[in-house]
Amino acid sequence: ACTLTARAIRSFDKSSAAKLRRTRQLVKQVLARDPAVVRALTLLAEVNARLSGAADGARLLDEGLGAAAKAVELAPKLAAAHWARAMVHDYAGRKDPAVTSYREAARLAPGQSDARVNLALLELAQGRLAETFAALDEAEALELAQRAAEELSDMVQSFLDVVRMESGSLKPERQRGDLCA
Repeated sequence: ACTLTARAIRSFDKSSAAKLRRTRQLVKQVLARDPAVVRALTLLAEVNARLSGAADGARLLDEGLGAAAKAVELAPKLAAAHWARAMVHDYAGRKDPAVTSYREAARLAPGQSDARVNLALLELAQGRLAETFAALDEAEALELAQRAAEELSDMVQSFLDVVRMESGSLKPERQRGDLCA
């Protein structure tokens, strides 16, 4: 099931309905073998939500919500499970349950801004401006913190490269990206 799950994850492409359907087939194969693979359940929920504009959209949303609910049941502390449930509710037009699930996803993954951005959009659609701005402020702060952490990481890596070059453990012609070579 792990190999098939990995194939499904690699095939996941949000931009193509054909690729989404292929991912859905792979995920369904995984779940036929082991219905408790949480990553497959969350992926099925997301794929079904994205495919819900098709003729059988209501059925896909129901199946996606069932998969997300099972993922939350199996892994209640996994933000991705709550994210999947929020996404299905959102695509189904169920704004209040979507808000609740996005809030839980944001609580469980405080370093991720995506749930907060989606939460802000839903809050805005419901006319709750204070909640919209609060979610956007949190998302912006996380984005800034992530960029600062990446810049700090680059600076540390550059410093380590200089130290290695000075100590002779890194030849000057090697580039930072080649350190694993």
